[in-house]
Amino acid sequence: MTGLEIAALALTAVGGITSAVGSFQAARGAAEGKEFEAEIAERDATIARRQASVDADDARRETRRRLATIRASYGSKGFSLAGSAIDVLEDQATTGELAAERETFAGELRALGFEDSAVVARTESKALRRSALPGLIGGLAGTAGRTARGGLELEVF
Repeated sequence: MTGLEIAALALTAVGGITSAVGSFQAARGAAEGKEFEAEIAERDATIARRQASVDADDARRETRRRLATIRASYGSKGFSLAGSAIDVLEDQATTGELAAERETFAGELRALGFEDSAVVARTESKALRRSALPGLIGGLAGTAGRTARGGLELEVF
């Protein structure tokens, strides 16, 4: 066997090992990326809930403002707060509270969507982590097999 044949055999082994280790590291890196993606989605869910709370508070504040405007208008025109005037105020209050509840519900739906994204990303992260080691072992075993076959063909072993 010539030095060139031995060098080719060694390069086959080194190349295969390098490729297997690279695949392992890529899978681990991708898993870390998915984990980060999950953390971002969880953060976004928290932000969505907080924003919904602020939006609901804004809707309630707007309702109180409208009610005050209606009361002032009634008072300036000499109406008493009885009968249909009270009905208008109650209707406005109910409408305002419904608007606030809609904001809360919409925010919760956005948050749930982000949480679902986090679950998917974490599942993908776990799958990548589980596949990293078998991929490394498979790559090394394949390299060992190719190297051994090359060595047998060259009558080194």
